[in-house]
Amino acid sequence: MLDMSKAFDTIQRRSLLTDLEQVLDNDELHLISLLIDNVSYTVKLEGKLGLPFNTNIGSPQGDSASALFFVTYLANSMKSDDNDIDAVILPSQLVVHDYSTTTTNSFFTVDQQYADDISWASTGQHILQDIEKRVSDKLAVRNLKINCTKTEKFTITRTGNDSWKKCKYVGSLLGTEEDINRRIGITNGAFNTLSNIFKSKNISRKIKLRIFETLLKSNFLYNCELWGTTKDLDCKIDTFQRRLLRNILIIRWTNNNWLSNDELYNETNQTPWSSIVAHRRLRFFGHVARLQEDAPAKVALREALRHTAKPVGRPVTTLLGKIKSQFKDININNFKEAINLAQDRDTWRRLITEHVG
Repeated sequence: MLDMSKAFDTIQRRSLLTDLEQVLDNDELHLISLLIDNVSYTVKLEGKLGLPFNTNIGSPQGDSASALFFVTYLANSMKSDDNDIDAVILPSQLVVHDYSTTTTNSFFTVDQQYADDISWASTGQHILQDIEKRVSDKLAVRNLKINCTKTEKFTITRTGNDSWKKCKYVGSLLGTEEDINRRIGITNGAFNTLSNIFKSKNISRKIKLRIFETLLKSNFLYNCELWGTTKDLDCKIDTFQRRLLRNILIIRWTNNNWLSNDELYNETNQTPWSSIVAHRRLRFFGHVARLQEDAPAKVALREALRHTAKPVGRPVTTLLGKIKSQFKDININNFKEAINLAQDRDTWRRLITEHVG
């Protein structure tokens, strides 16, 4: 994954305005130019304004549009030249939805760009080296530099180390257990921040549970549809959920108000998080199955389902392996049948809701 510098100099700001001329009208361009072109600042301290000064880097601090400016500039910087057929660097979902290529030597490469998270995955090491050089040269033309110290490179093999599982992409770690542990830490942090609310006797249980749903549940279950959980991890997820609920409701053995697990779920009108993960996993699979054939996720699914020789030993639990095991619950025999059924959104939604919850 390549890490980019995000500060704009004067030349870059001029180039950005030129890029935006292709998609915005004059009034919109004028508003943006007020933010990034020849901007004068003053600092206010204790009610007094300092002397004005000009800046030639970036947009004003706190400007919510600055991230959009950078992503727009980056995308245009990675566009291929019209006459440079071999330099298709920009993820072409922005143009023709052509995401991946398989060369004559059977090397498989997929682009997975989201905002400024720029990544490539390939079965050919030389392909990645070539991409890294071409991207660096391409971006240098518009004064963009790749931060080599923050650029991450991982090699994933069956017998290699697991350092890749701690790689964070679009807010999630690639390893299921690693990401779950991280989510537990984040959710615990949110719970501690809100502890005064949960301990308050002046706030009703209904309000506390609404806060739990909004701020804790959503925090923990972010991207959970990508978790290939084992039985032990499902148990860990549900145990963590119940611990939060008991802390919120102040349920202790010593208080003589202990509730069994089932009673706790009924009392709080909650569903075990492992069941929600299972449901979202199948729902996500349905979304992928309905994508156009050249979409990145669909291409990755097709590659993952390609028949290969099974390695020696017990197979590890993967996302697709977990999904396949869930097919038994909804009376589906294989991925081909599942992909066909998922083409009808309503049928697929009804099927997984009736059998998974």
